[in-house]
Amino acid sequence: MPARPSPRAHGDLRLRVARGPRAADGRWYWRCLRYTEGREEPVWVGWATIAEADERTAGAIRGVTEPSALQARTVRDLLQLWHGSIEARGDLAPATVAGYGAAAVRVRDVVGPSLVDAVDRLTVERYRDTRLRLGSTPRTVQKDLTILGLAWRWGREVGIVTAAELPRVRVHLDEVTHTRVKLTEAAEAIAALTGASRLHLLLVVASGCRVSEIGHLRRRDVEGRWITVTGKRRTRRIPLPLDAAAELAAWMEAHPGAEDGTVLGYRGASAREMLFRRMKEAGITWTPRDARRARTNAIYASGVDPGIAGALLGHSPEVALRHYRRAAEEELLEAVDREPVAPKVAGVRPVSGRRRAPRVRR
Repeated sequence: MPARPSPRAHGDLRLRVARGPRAADGRWYWRCLRYTEGREEPVWVGWATIAEADERTAGAIRGVTEPSALQARTVRDLLQLWHGSIEARGDLAPATVAGYGAAAVRVRDVVGPSLVDAVDRLTVERYRDTRLRLGSTPRTVQKDLTILGLAWRWGREVGIVTAAELPRVRVHLDEVTHTRVKLTEAAEAIAALTGASRLHLLLVVASGCRVSEIGHLRRRDVEGRWITVTGKRRTRRIPLPLDAAAELAAWMEAHPGAEDGTVLGYRGASAREMLFRRMKEAGITWTPRDARRARTNAIYASGVDPGIAGALLGHSPEVALRHYRRAAEEELLEAVDREPVAPKVAGVRPVSGRRRAPRVRR
């Protein structure tokens, strides 16, 4: 594979490759940006050789804009241009970019040939109904429509979509019920595991981190009882409970390795697959994500400041309340029993549960 071209500068414009090379013709997918007051302003995006990219950028400096430089005739064109801009962003994790790309491919396969100017409610409903008929879950379809909406809004912002807002269609979503796990059950599961899988689940439960964040944790990211994990959108440094930090230190001492190597000794995806398999073999019926929810619920139930909880868990309080926080029965009982509703008053008898039949006068 040829070496990736280095970023290039033309006056106040900056060129950088987002992906490629394309197998068909060896062209790279470029983004040309103008930085104004700390903001990125796209000038053009598209496939080109180095010489073609330089020529197109020089034309943009002279005020000559090619009609095809920022133009999306079909939904397929729009999705391709949008995902190229996403790949060039440095604030998104590779897994997030890959997930966006997979959703864009699903949309492209159904409505890709549709003209952007002709997209209407029927087009969006056709996508929804086709995907559901092919067996996709409603949540997957909802995610795909969200991705289409992101691409559509981006297209309007950079001027390659002149049509109105994308019509919104409803996808009926069944309520998701998750297995509720107590921290005592999580501790029993940790005790039933051995080796790297035990440490993996222990760190998930102790920190509330995602399974993938612990799977990708490197030795250089551990500093005493502090670990630095990279989440979906940002990197955060969080502390571990003393007992979990002690077990982590003992593990690293017993399993030496390179500073750049993972703590668990496996690549992130392999560690995740092994943890799921070991838990299933041990007869554990819930998932590591249920353990993360258990820690999330425990943190929020303890009354900690929502900002601190979000910094520990890697999400906003809004996301936690929508997707993770689930009140236990004992919490509900404690809430209603905290203050009496009918205080006792001297000389007043409480209302009886039985009603006496009215006396009939003869």
